[in-house]
Amino acid sequence: MRFVKKAAKLDAALKFKSLHANARVLKHYRSKIQKAITESIQAKMDAAYERDADMPIAFLENSTWIYQDIIRIEKDVVGCFPADYDIYSHYVREYHKALNTVITKMVSSKIEAPVMLALHDWLKEYRENMKELNVPPDLLEPPLLDGKEQNLIEDYLQLIIQKLDEWSTNLMKTEISEFTKREEPPEVDADGMYCTQGAVILFQMVNQQVDLAIESGQGAILARVVAEASRVMRGIQDQWTKTVDVELKKQIDKPDDVVGGLVEYCIALANDQVKSADYAEALLGRLESLVSKKYSVTINEKLNEAIDGYLDVAKKCMQTMIDIIFNDLKPALKALFQQPWYDGNIHQVVETMRDYMSDYQSFLNSALLELLTEDLLDTFLVAYLNALANSPKLRMPMAAQRIRQDIDEVYGFFNSLAPNQELGARIQVLEMILSMLEASKDMVFLSFWAFAKEYGPNIAFVEGLIRSRSDVDRSGAGEIMESIRKKVKDENLTDREVDFFPPVNNLLTYLQLRNLRS
Repeated sequence: MRFVKKAAKLDAALKFKSLHANARVLKHYRSKIQKAITESIQAKMDAAYERDADMPIAFLENSTWIYQDIIRIEKDVVGCFPADYDIYSHYVREYHKALNTVITKMVSSKIEAPVMLALHDWLKEYRENMKELNVPPDLLEPPLLDGKEQNLIEDYLQLIIQKLDEWSTNLMKTEISEFTKREEPPEVDADGMYCTQGAVILFQMVNQQVDLAIESGQGAILARVVAEASRVMRGIQDQWTKTVDVELKKQIDKPDDVVGGLVEYCIALANDQVKSADYAEALLGRLESLVSKKYSVTINEKLNEAIDGYLDVAKKCMQTMIDIIFNDLKPALKALFQQPWYDGNIHQVVETMRDYMSDYQSFLNSALLELLTEDLLDTFLVAYLNALANSPKLRMPMAAQRIRQDIDEVYGFFNSLAPNQELGARIQVLEMILSMLEASKDMVFLSFWAFAKEYGPNIAFVEGLIRSRSDVDRSGAGEIMESIRKKVKDENLTDREVDFFPPVNNLLTYLQLRNLRS
């Protein structure tokens, strides 16, 4: 063209322009086909996701077509392209990118807890499958979810925590409302015992989440779920303890202003706590063998804390029932060792306890009834001994005869509730005190010595007892106490840090309940 122009042959130049117009145009086939491949893969992935948008787990389960496509590409498609296209790498990268887009979309849509665990497992399976297909790792960049799939576990656990808290809050709102309003009598179970539905509902929820965690195959997840479930259980136990305290205070402070039925609902709650302890123990039994020792220790510790907590609430309920009984008994107890006592007012005390216990017997778990009987006896003995320690002069021998009758009547009543060998051992303290009251001045020391070897010297109590005897004057009481103090000093006896009768501690309570249940 330059040559033609230089020759000033413009007409010839015009002819060459036509040649220029028909010059070759680049078609960009390579970039177009790569773009078409990318768009087709994205469309196929989106369509697959849309089909199962409401069931993400189904999408994951049906995703084997991805691997089948990659195999087909390697086998049949690669040979259709020039080697420098590296079409296999392009296909794999685009499948991975499209998949990442869909997975990210899935996670951002607030998936349910089962989907989180299923996706976590699927991501691990995806990496293994790609490795088995000999897909180079650099083609799978960036990793799905940026390699942060462990966040799914944290999200899952937070969701479980949220759900457990929501469910337990709603459950307790209903349960406490029924407990405090007491508009209807408690429900009765198949065994004729008072009950509530709280234990059944709570453990249905807990077992659902535990079963889901088991499916994950990860001990760490299971241990965390159990720990959170235990936390919820302990929170519920604390709520019950506070609620029972509040209701008891209302009952004692303003008995005329409160609705009836607190005793019945305490029985139902106590039964419910034992049932919950059973459920927690059964859960522990099936989980311990599923995980390594590292996680079984945590599971064991957390569930045993929950079990102890349930038994503590049951004990709280029983103590509340005893407090209600002894609140009614206040006038009669104040009259102990006063004139009404000589007339036999212990019969009124025993009959009041009998009325209450007859109601308890009908609807209270048998294991709890036995423990309640022991605690009731202990509480009675404390009240009786406190009254004796603060009594005026005891009119002898009438007072000794009255105490003997009291012992016989009390023993007969408690033996009718729960005959056992420990009953005699618990009442033995009254027998030994009676022995000191009945003994002559010269023989008191022997009765005291038997008492001291069993319970410690308790000098202040013994001295008050001796000086309250109307048949022993001040001088005689001084002589008796002088010989007692000398013997105590010679033998180096000291008061022991024990009660007259050992209370049933939580461990013993638990072992007894476990043995009785099994």
